[in-house]
Amino acid sequence: MNQKLLSIIIVNFNGESFLKNCIDSIVKNCQTIDFEIIIVDNNSSDESIKLIENEFKEVVLIKNNINIGFASANNMGVKRSQGEYLLLLNNDTLLLDNLKPAIEILKEDQSVGLVGIKMLDTDRSYRQSAGCFPSPLRLLKLKSMMIQSNGFKDGDFDKHRHIFLVDWVEGSFMLTRNNLWDELNGMDNAFFMYSEDIDFCKRLKSLNKKTVYLPELNYIHFGGFNIQRNKFLKIGLIRYVNKHFTGMKKWMSRLNIEINFFVKEYVKKTV
Repeated sequence: MNQKLLSIIIVNFNGESFLKNCIDSIVKNCQTIDFEIIIVDNNSSDESIKLIENEFKEVVLIKNNINIGFASANNMGVKRSQGEYLLLLNNDTLLLDNLKPAIEILKEDQSVGLVGIKMLDTDRSYRQSAGCFPSPLRLLKLKSMMIQSNGFKDGDFDKHRHIFLVDWVEGSFMLTRNNLWDELNGMDNAFFMYSEDIDFCKRLKSLNKKTVYLPELNYIHFGGFNIQRNKFLKIGLIRYVNKHFTGMKKWMSRLNIEINFFVKEYVKKTV
């Protein structure tokens, strides 16, 4: 087996309209990196598989007969990987910069376990993608889980600071080491979609590994949360709470999640 520097894992579900541009952006920005792309398709009903097989024969393609979810599909992709480093990348993204500076952080500082970079919207405006671990109070107002200081609110970061320490970064771009992934047994398959990224960063911290944010590198994320996915977000947060909290903290968190989503449903129905 030939060792690669970087394995890029993309979970795909009906992402035909994004895949070509996503893969092209990887090729453009990783020309100086020995990389491989592994795409795990979760039973897409569009022409995703045909596109990959016809236009990107160098891509390792794994085809599932059912949608096994984001966490499980990433785990499946990593099992086929040959890279020293892993990048989990959403199918609806575009890389805008060479990833070498992000990889160098992991190479030079063994205390760092995961790197995230700046996420942009389709018009290249800043989007928040890093946050604080859940707490009972933060679960009452989910927006408070996003970091609001040091430039994280508006994207105006201190140019004299290279990296920022955060609790977690969004799963649309997560760069880590393959050996750390193995040590943690990857993502928790119990998470179908949402909160698996927070859970992974939480478990990294238990190994005394830091998650850091590198604002000098950018990527565009076309997708994101929509109200139809509230159900999955709620399930993911409850699963996180049940896993990491005990006693009163656990039950207060569960109550606040219920209140939060009850209010969201009420507002949706009255608007």
